[in-house]
Amino acid sequence: MQPSPLFGSKPSRLGSRWGSVSWRFLAAMLFVALTFALHRTLEPFLGIRTTFGFFLLVTAVATWWGGSKVVLIGMAVGYLAEIWLFNPAGQTSGIFPLDMADFLVDSEYVLAGLIVLAVGSVRRTKDRTRQAHQNLEKILERMPVGVLIAKAPTGQLIYHNEQAGKICGPLFISRGCVNEYQSYRGLHPDGTLYEPQEWPVARTLISGELVTNEEVEFPREDGSRLILSISSAPIRDSANEIEAAVLSFYDITARREVEDQLQAILQNATAVIFLVTGDGYILRVNRHWEKMFHLQNEQVQGKSFAEIFPRESAEAFLANNQQVLARRAPMEFEETVTLPEDGLHTFQSIKAPLFDLAGNAWAIVGVATDITERQRMVSELKGAQEKLSRHAVELERKVAERTAHLEETIQSLEGVCYHIAHDLRAPLRSMQGFSSLLLATRSAALTEEEKDFVHRIGDSAIHMDGLIHDLLEYGQLSHAHLPCGWVELDGIVKLLLTHWLREIQAAEAKIEVRGPLPRVWANPKVLEQILANLLSNGLKYVAVGATPHIQIWAEEDDVECRIFVKDHGIGIEPGHYDKIFQVFERLHSSEQQYPGTGIGLAIVRKGVQRLGGRVWVCSVPGQGSCFGVALPKSEQQCALHHANFMDAPRSLAREMARMKDEG
Repeated sequence: MQPSPLFGSKPSRLGSRWGSVSWRFLAAMLFVALTFALHRTLEPFLGIRTTFGFFLLVTAVATWWGGSKVVLIGMAVGYLAEIWLFNPAGQTSGIFPLDMADFLVDSEYVLAGLIVLAVGSVRRTKDRTRQAHQNLEKILERMPVGVLIAKAPTGQLIYHNEQAGKICGPLFISRGCVNEYQSYRGLHPDGTLYEPQEWPVARTLISGELVTNEEVEFPREDGSRLILSISSAPIRDSANEIEAAVLSFYDITARREVEDQLQAILQNATAVIFLVTGDGYILRVNRHWEKMFHLQNEQVQGKSFAEIFPRESAEAFLANNQQVLARRAPMEFEETVTLPEDGLHTFQSIKAPLFDLAGNAWAIVGVATDITERQRMVSELKGAQEKLSRHAVELERKVAERTAHLEETIQSLEGVCYHIAHDLRAPLRSMQGFSSLLLATRSAALTEEEKDFVHRIGDSAIHMDGLIHDLLEYGQLSHAHLPCGWVELDGIVKLLLTHWLREIQAAEAKIEVRGPLPRVWANPKVLEQILANLLSNGLKYVAVGATPHIQIWAEEDDVECRIFVKDHGIGIEPGHYDKIFQVFERLHSSEQQYPGTGIGLAIVRKGVQRLGGRVWVCSVPGQGSCFGVALPKSEQQCALHHANFMDAPRSLAREMARMKDEG
């Protein structure tokens, strides 16, 4: 849509014909000069009125066209031309044939000069007015808002700029009177249609009302809407009468949609949101605020804190607002207020200042969250922690008491164990000695049955002494201090085989050590005791007539070292894997065939536990058993390897599978 012209003037045709201002001025000056010269020359023949009237006509036209300065210069040039070219012979006197003084005082030329000045002044005024109008029209065309001008009193639209057409599009139709404004179909905020006299421009034309940023909604045919912010102001003449009305507007549809969405978010937010002035007057609150404080937005708008909240809370709110304004940045506060129905509530509030274009803070926006329940829970948790701390202190005291009691008990047990070792083993040795002496001195006088009784007494004494010895070793493993370090496993195994050389030779056993064996982190005495019990079991629990065959090897990784002792003995049923590591658990009742106290494997498990490791067994009945002992590579890793002592690694499972295949 092309803009309508506000001022319909066009450039002069003559001006466009000459095409240049300088040529136009030169032509005007020549016309005036020639006319002036002809007037002075032809005056005696045609009369002064005829020639002067023609001269005045040319002068007036030239002044309007070229300006008063150009005409005055033309008159001077014409005067000189008339002197030198058209003056009759014999009328010259000196340099100037005519009297210049007479010329200057001649009323005809005074009148011509006044006409020239008057016409020039009118021309200049009109030119300045036209230039001002053109500048105004350029400004209106370049404005980013739509502009309309309506003529008073009819309301006829006499001008619109290009932006008005772009904004309104097909909605814009230049109406001829106020009554035709009904066709624009604008809506008030409540949804009612604008009547013709209700439009901002109509109110301005009728009463001179100054309208500022009035929002009008226009429904479109496609279901969308156009929302304009309209301002209207009167244009008055010199008599202060309304001559026209200027209407400016711009599209705020996108802004309103964003505002509506933001408003929906604020209204549906679960936090308390409010807008207040710096001095504590409420501008707007959201729906959650209304629900929390049981007051509607309309009830609190324009009211101060002191009119709504208790005095202490209102003063605290106002003081916090002043801090935000002074700092000119968001701040966080913990604010309390007593609600009418719910009692004292605590809010975590974040307040931020809002600034206008001049940088002045005009309001404060706040977002508050009710933390009353959270504070109650924190208080309860703090109380529980204090109570737990008191219980912990009491528990530490009881643990210290029981530890002291346990240490005392252990010391008592150590004393008992010492007496057992000293007082009980001495009578057993006497029984063994006297039974041997009786057989040596009175063997001939004893019957076979009596000799059997004496042998049994001696064997029982020996067995009892071994049982006491094993019990003492098991008890020491439970509480004795066991310093650990790096131990060469090769050296421990060689020392063990040296100590057990007589038993190995007596059983004609085959001992196979797969080397080299690595270093392990252990107590050497305990490690030797563990391996000695496993070797003893391998030598002892073999089938009648079978030769013991024992294999010893080790595997390691970054975490632990695993030691394996495998025999080819009678084996163990899977259901007995747990029982064999318990004290006094014997799977064979025949003391003569498989002697022992039933404590050996219990000592093995206790020793491995004290070293921070684990022990397990995997066996095939009739084919043998393989015991595994895993020890950590360092003291720091000891705590990682307690737990399931019956969990056989894959390497041991593979070994037992091979045993089954060999069987």
